[in-house]
Amino acid sequence: MFSVDCTVISLSIKVFVLVVVSLLSYKEKYLDVKGIMSAVIVGGIIIFLGGWVFFILLLIFLLVGSILSKTGREETFEFSAYFNGGSIRGWKNVIANGFWPMYSAIMYYLLPASYKNYAVFLFLGSLTSMMSDTVSTEIGLYFGGEPVLITNPKRKVPKGYSGGVTLIGLLGGAIASIIFSFIAVIFLDLYNPLSYLILVLSGFLGSIFDSFLGALIQAKYRCERCGAIVETKLHCGYNTVLIKGYESIDNHMVNFLSSLFGGVFAVISYSLLL
Repeated sequence: MFSVDCTVISLSIKVFVLVVVSLLSYKEKYLDVKGIMSAVIVGGIIIFLGGWVFFILLLIFLLVGSILSKTGREETFEFSAYFNGGSIRGWKNVIANGFWPMYSAIMYYLLPASYKNYAVFLFLGSLTSMMSDTVSTEIGLYFGGEPVLITNPKRKVPKGYSGGVTLIGLLGGAIASIIFSFIAVIFLDLYNPLSYLILVLSGFLGSIFDSFLGALIQAKYRCERCGAIVETKLHCGYNTVLIKGYESIDNHMVNFLSSLFGGVFAVISYSLLL
């Protein structure tokens, strides 16, 4: 009698899920072609090395972020005038958001059983940080009033300005961290109040760290034609002039670094408290 090995079935299901998610992302214009290719690589490594729970948590983050950015930004203002891209995400977005979760999945696969929790907390800390920051940004754009600079609350800045925060945006980020951390500890059987607290703090502090990086070192440019302060090298069809920050530190790099911050904070806290 013909039988199929369970490993083959599991492999087939994982490949099928990756293909379906990729096609839906492209169809709904959440990712462009290069973004899809990058997502398949990142998602494939995570689902095959980290397992289903890692992949599902990453998928929740991607769906929430894509839906919020697709609906909120199109209804608030011309987002691409300030940021390096619009609601359709490319390979840079995928790498900025997916590198540390992917790295965590690799470490989870390679490390001996007694050290796997370090990889788990790196994964969850980085992912919760990104979830908190994404929700904070989108909620702030859609519902918040005029943002203020996080390093100088007396200074008001335009919507979309990196380093700008609103009270409702910060509240949204905190709630996102609380909810996503709860989902994570349930999925991974981390029934420990300290584990939950570590993840909540990792997420919210990672979001705050992102805003500080955006205010202090992220590249800001001035359009020579209209005088607007933007985050793109082109505006109004003309080259812009760097007036603050470092050219190599764009929004993607800030996301990459804040994700790392959340993961490292979670790992250090886990090492000290658990």
